[in-house]
Amino acid sequence: MASGLTAGAVGIVIVAAAANLPEAAGQSFGPGFFPSLIGKALIIAGLVLAIRAWRDKRLLTGSGASAAVGWIGSALVVGALLAYVLLADWLGFHLTAILCIAPVMWLFTRRLVMSIAITAIGAVCVHAAFYSLLRVPLPWGVLQPIGW
Repeated sequence: MASGLTAGAVGIVIVAAAANLPEAAGQSFGPGFFPSLIGKALIIAGLVLAIRAWRDKRLLTGSGASAAVGWIGSALVVGALLAYVLLADWLGFHLTAILCIAPVMWLFTRRLVMSIAITAIGAVCVHAAFYSLLRVPLPWGVLQPIGW
């Protein structure tokens, strides 16, 4: 239930922030298009998670330990998002993505090496997609000397 409520709340904040971004002249979509899509997807996913948890009474009336893990996971996801916002320009997309996503992935998979490897590969692929396909530069930060 905690994950669903957190995802929905973060989605609402993202949609509201994306609505305040300026329109792009001569284009049918501007810089707020993709963030608003992501925010709406988070709202829908949060609703689905919350409804599933509400239907499954075992999740609502679970032990204190399982409820604590849910809130810890939610806090870690929100903390990772905030850390990305604060660190991305200085540290760069690649390193920040690894530092923010790998701990969250490890929490849910309990496989540290796999979490770091998948996150590192994913960061390179996401950067390549944004840079090559969407023509959106992501920050290099401290890796600027090796940036392409």
